[in-house]
Amino acid sequence: MKKSIQILLIVVLVPILSVFCCCSPSLPLSVQAYVFGTYLDIMLYDCDDLEDITQTAFGLEAKLSADSAAFPESDIARYNKALSGESVEVDEVTYNLVVLCKQLFSCTNGAFNPCMYWLTEYWDFLPYESDYAISYKDDLTSDISNQSLLRARSGFDGLCSSSIDTARIGTLCSDGWSYVYDDAVNSDGFCISNSKNVIFGDKVCQSVTALKKISSADLVEAYQSDGKYYLKKSGEGVEFNGAVLYNRLELGAIAKGYALDVIKEMLTDTAKGYLSLGGSSIIALEPPKSVDSFNIGLINPRKELVDGAYYAKFGVSSACVSTSGDYERYFELGGERYCHIIGKDGFPIDNCNVMVTVVTQNAAEGDALTTALMVMGEGAIDYLDNRGLQYSLVRFNPSSGHYEITTNLELHDVNGFFVCN
Repeated sequence: MKKSIQILLIVVLVPILSVFCCCSPSLPLSVQAYVFGTYLDIMLYDCDDLEDITQTAFGLEAKLSADSAAFPESDIARYNKALSGESVEVDEVTYNLVVLCKQLFSCTNGAFNPCMYWLTEYWDFLPYESDYAISYKDDLTSDISNQSLLRARSGFDGLCSSSIDTARIGTLCSDGWSYVYDDAVNSDGFCISNSKNVIFGDKVCQSVTALKKISSADLVEAYQSDGKYYLKKSGEGVEFNGAVLYNRLELGAIAKGYALDVIKEMLTDTAKGYLSLGGSSIIALEPPKSVDSFNIGLINPRKELVDGAYYAKFGVSSACVSTSGDYERYFELGGERYCHIIGKDGFPIDNCNVMVTVVTQNAAEGDALTTALMVMGEGAIDYLDNRGLQYSLVRFNPSSGHYEITTNLELHDVNGFFVCN
């Protein structure tokens, strides 16, 4: 039996841009660089140099980052500073990514949304300082205490909101990306209209409603003119705490995968090895002759409950692996966890989805899809099955009190979770 190479979906903290070995016919060339707020890990066989690859990654970050303090002249930062009606010239690579984002926004019915900048900032999840700070904490009233939140949650009989939500998959668009809600839920995909008011208070809900008006990808137009590429902003601004805010892009949910796709295009068709950005976005190329596949370790999203760094492993080659979950960036109120992924209602999701991993042929689409699947709640299972994707979804079952895995992957070394199928 041939041995396998293990890649754990975790961030390894080691010195920046460290070259571990020289390239030879039998040994890989490995490099690590800090980019997009995390670590780019590359291991390639039969290669000559990785410097061009790392420089490409740095260049992509300089174009696509919305961090206006670190990258004030990035394409996205310049778009974000623009007023309604203004156009900003951008690089072709930025244009192509925004076009892809708009397609995915449309075909997932907004479950993937590249324009969540202000809502992400409002919920304190923006991974850098905004030039205009806003926070839900300023809107919480004194009577919204942990005890009242606990009572509000118990009003749902201990169920996650997705246990009430009857959202299901409807028709698929031509490329299989359409996600729709049935008639049992309103246009926001939310069953009980006043439930968020009960949990967070009226002022928070009013702020979220205002920010949602400027948080649509439909407000971004991408177009070409005279061989140049542009992004144009539309829509009225929203007055918020004395300032007028306009639509902004935040591409953190897709940029890492997109960067890996661009890097992959730089490689030859016979390239062997893997590319990983933060462990949540991986491209597994052909493995070297000495192994059958790369062994992916799925990080344990509930280490406080289950021992072990990962909950399962599976083998993969010539494919992309993307993961999203609620386990790294989140806050807790009233015993409930609210993660960095913002739902269609403008609130952090709390729909019992814990972590989802998908195997695709495109890393950018995989990254966007896992974010959308986290937003979809229980409906994610039907979506994945209808599209024929390989996946592993961890959900909390409030009826049994167990964390359960629904998967069609051949998992091994499963640790601590119940496998549903």
